[in-house]
Amino acid sequence: MRFTQEQIDQAKQVPVERIAKFAGYTVVKKGRYFSLAEMDSLMINTRKNLWWRYSNGTHGNSIDFLIEFANYSFQQAVKECLEVANIDISFQQDEIKNYRKDYDNTSSREMKLPKRSDRFQRLYAYLMKKRKLSSDTIQFFIRKQLLYEEEKYHNIVFLGRDKKD
Repeated sequence: MRFTQEQIDQAKQVPVERIAKFAGYTVVKKGRYFSLAEMDSLMINTRKNLWWRYSNGTHGNSIDFLIEFANYSFQQAVKECLEVANIDISFQQDEIKNYRKDYDNTSSREMKLPKRSDRFQRLYAYLMKKRKLSSDTIQFFIRKQLLYEEEKYHNIVFLGRDKKD
């Protein structure tokens, strides 16, 4: 099951103390923090919606809690957090599937090389100053048509050739 970044962010916002109760732990108030009756080295900060387990140095959000203490996978943890928050994901999952089908049906998967620039000024400057290549080395690869500067963004394009070319 795939989740959007928005769904993941929503899952992270579910209060950690609700997730702890969902996972079967007893949440107890300790001053301005919460802790677990089963594990007093764990503190839950409700203002930041994060937990810390001081005995082993782990910490995280609601998703991380389920991964750490309920042995959930990331996908299971996100799904459970969203269910605890009563967020319906069935409609959104259908949207994701339909988007992926549309994307997979694109007819052209052919790679197109970027347009070659007439000048190689930036190519030389970068390869000589930053990468410390000699001018002769750069010229060799340009003559063999294995290297060029593209026109629009002036990126360097490195080409590979098949044995039959």
